[in-house]
Amino acid sequence: MTEVATVSPKGQVTIPKAFRDELEIKPGDRVFFIKTEDGIAIFKPKKSLEDYRGFLKGRAPEESFAEALAAHVMGEER
Repeated sequence: MTEVATVSPKGQVTIPKAFRDELEIKPGDRVFFIKTEDGIAIFKPKKSLEDYRGFLKGRAPEESFAEALAAHVMGEER
């Protein structure tokens, strides 16, 4: 599925309705924007951010929270 959206002067983009319906994104939901080699991926987390409390415990200190969380959300184990 391909849709086109326009970036507003404030940097806002409306997620097309077909994607909102498929991903069950409702007003007030949070989504992740993850930079990939191919561009930007948008994910609706399966859990709330509160569910990730303590997620980095035991991780390498040089690994950033954003990198670890992105890998987890994309299903990549480290």
